[in-house]
Amino acid sequence: MPEPVALAFVDTETTGLNPVFHTAWEVAVIRRDPDGRETEYLWQIRPNATELLCATPEALRIGRYHERFAVPDGAVAADMLASGGPTPLSLDAAVYAITQALQDAVLVGSNPHFDAMFLYRLLGTSQVSWHYRPVDIATLAAGHQAVTTGVMPVVPFSSRGLSRAVGVEPPGKDTAHTALGDARWARSVFDAVASRTVAVLPLSRAALRDCVAKALIRWAEGNNSPQYAFARRPETVVQNNYSRADAVLAALLELGQGATESRTPCSDPPCGDGLLCDEHEEEKHHAEGQHEYCGPRCETAFPTDLLRNTILHSALPGAKNMLAELERRAAAGHVAIEATAS
Repeated sequence: MPEPVALAFVDTETTGLNPVFHTAWEVAVIRRDPDGRETEYLWQIRPNATELLCATPEALRIGRYHERFAVPDGAVAADMLASGGPTPLSLDAAVYAITQALQDAVLVGSNPHFDAMFLYRLLGTSQVSWHYRPVDIATLAAGHQAVTTGVMPVVPFSSRGLSRAVGVEPPGKDTAHTALGDARWARSVFDAVASRTVAVLPLSRAALRDCVAKALIRWAEGNNSPQYAFARRPETVVQNNYSRADAVLAALLELGQGATESRTPCSDPPCGDGLLCDEHEEEKHHAEGQHEYCGPRCETAFPTDLLRNTILHSALPGAKNMLAELERRAAAGHVAIEATAS
């Protein structure tokens, strides 16, 4: 197992979208150390005259720069969460504090690549100390939704919509586009997805077959009547339930293929790619007198109602497409015909 690493939930408020011309004026970090301890940080850095001249008015409006900028007069930067209120810092001191907060951590945020670009400019590339692969909460939530619902969200992802999909209400207008508010939001979405995730063991087909068969055997032991259990040999029970496990795995595989291929029933042969589908190939072999591939509907391979209905009613293995025939009969409301004494 990999060693746990620190997480840094981050957000920046900037003077525009281009890190070549624009700069970060507010940086928030919530550092979660491997032991679970969390520390919140918030800094503001004063843009110089040139940076303000190049600023995008829309960016300043969205981040509410003129309403929220609170670095004390004469200071270049400030620790905004100091106990006595905003505490002046030199630019070097602010860079050092931010660098330490991000040390060896994985960045987590809403589009953290954007934040990373501005942090590169602010801190200098020689100061970069975080993990090279950040985590985007929108991508994380989209993957979770795709797995749990079977539907991939449309790109570009809506971070607010995906946030609601995992049960987290996005920040309101007074909190959105504040660095600390958005960092807390990123933490909430990350934790929501993490808490909903179920670990899936990478089982081989053989191991999965064993699991299914053993579950069926346990069910049979607890639900079959004592008279039935007494009459059946243990090796027969094991063999039958492993055969049923094979049918379950085959059905799951067919279901997965159907979901990915979006297959539709064909009408008349030749089918897709000029070839016969399984159903039409079976019909062709049946018409030619070759019954080795036939299912329980074939009166040649299964000459009596008693034989056909025993297989279908008891779900005993023995025929290709048995499960499909069971599903067809269930959908049509058919039941096995009771055998009558002759």
